[in-house]
Amino acid sequence: MEYVLWKTERPVHGRILAEDALKRGFQCVVAIGGDGTINEIASALLYTRVPLGIIPKGSANGFAREFCIPLNPRKACETLLQSNELSSDVGKINEEYFFSVAGLGFDAQVGYTYNRAQKDGRRGRLPYFTAGIREYFSYVPCAMNLSFGGSERRLTPFLVAIANSKQYGIGAQIAPKAVVNDGFLTLTIVHQAPWYQHLRQLPKVFTGNIDRAPFVETVLTKEVKITPEKEVPYHIDGEIRSGGEKLVVTIEPGALTLKVPQTYIA
Repeated sequence: MEYVLWKTERPVHGRILAEDALKRGFQCVVAIGGDGTINEIASALLYTRVPLGIIPKGSANGFAREFCIPLNPRKACETLLQSNELSSDVGKINEEYFFSVAGLGFDAQVGYTYNRAQKDGRRGRLPYFTAGIREYFSYVPCAMNLSFGGSERRLTPFLVAIANSKQYGIGAQIAPKAVVNDGFLTLTIVHQAPWYQHLRQLPKVFTGNIDRAPFVETVLTKEVKITPEKEVPYHIDGEIRSGGEKLVVTIEPGALTLKVPQTYIA
């Protein structure tokens, strides 16, 4: 198969290259990288019917893991050449798209600390857990108003995640029952609890049972409006954003065409 390999050189460059690939008439655009790279490239392919292929090379690879795409590059390439196409939903938070998980609260704070660690060359589960432990005892939750499903609530959660797929990455599933092509987002609210309860339930994040924890609430929805009491950081597929004064989250059903393994069943 003929292919052209382009390297990203700066933030947002992936989207620019993908747009160029569309103009040149390529039949498939492949992202080689992690969730942030996938986000840039996939954002240019929405509603085009040109499929996105994935070769995982990030530190978390949440979106690739969702479809059981091999983490080994050679095997990922072999899988790509024998793949099926799948129409996937896409989340939108304000004016940006997300494909795995967006949210605010403790996970955004840990993501900020983890991203700083990545710049120092430390990647993977260990620095992520280290960042989580460091931030846990100093983190102060923010009060916010949530509007979804025709109801409005005011609460001060530990974190709020809006998921299109099941996991953040590294096997951490925040929405174990999320399905990428069901037309819904999964709103996961993790309420505050004593530290020992959070610690006791932590393994369920990696066994796909966190939605059974007593302080976790999940709701299927097509739209969420979040108004924090003050400006807070939030994340989009692991990339940190600032200016979270009001977040409007919606879903765009079937907006992205994906190349997925033949063995994948949604």
